[in-house]
Amino acid sequence: MLLSMMEKFIPVQWPLGPDLQTWTDASIGSPTAWPRYKLRSADWFTAVLNEIGDEHGFARLVGVEMALDGALSALSGAFDAGVAGLILSCEERLKVHALCSGLPIPRPAPPHEYKWDLAKMYLKDERVTGSDQHVLESCQLLIQTVDGALARTPPLGWLETLRRLRNGATHRDSLARHMEVMISDGGTAEVSRTDVLITVDDSGVNPVVYLRSSRQKITNLLEQHVLHVAELLAPGGKATSPRLH
Repeated sequence: MLLSMMEKFIPVQWPLGPDLQTWTDASIGSPTAWPRYKLRSADWFTAVLNEIGDEHGFARLVGVEMALDGALSALSGAFDAGVAGLILSCEERLKVHALCSGLPIPRPAPPHEYKWDLAKMYLKDERVTGSDQHVLESCQLLIQTVDGALARTPPLGWLETLRRLRNGATHRDSLARHMEVMISDGGTAEVSRTDVLITVDDSGVNPVVYLRSSRQKITNLLEQHVLHVAELLAPGGKATSPRLH
């Protein structure tokens, strides 16, 4: 029985090397290292999903579900990792402010409390932002951009949609599917093909197209806003746009 089940699995080449620091081209602990790892992990799962889909479609097959689950988790995790780097930069600013003012150093937040709401609270703290107009404007733009992406009232923000799909794949049995029936051009109403898509915002979407589009949006959000501000706020930081590709 086990052998017959295993025979249905297609071979997948699992990546082994290089080492993490070489693959991310960043020192471990830098603001870009873990977001880049997450994004490249998402690329791998998406590539596997694309390979499976080309031959077998996107029905509720084990390999399809595993690839979807992995890609969605990695993409959402890339944002979380970027927020963590931002929080650490903010807490360094608080530490420097306390040392310069002769005040007790604030307790840093434990990792399980790393959330966007915490980062946003820091970004509104003048001890973090200081009075530099460029820093203030960058922080305000970051808050506006992320809050828009995470909008929870219709229409949902694109990042909120992604995270809800991730949560659905994590907490439930499977993502909702959308059946798209193609009719032949012969006028006979004969079904020529039925595509199985995932449901996003009540519409059927090719999951590979959706994941690749979301990957680009996450990358832009991190490069242009989240990690840009994290580097700007870091002691001695520069106003650069980190590259995550």
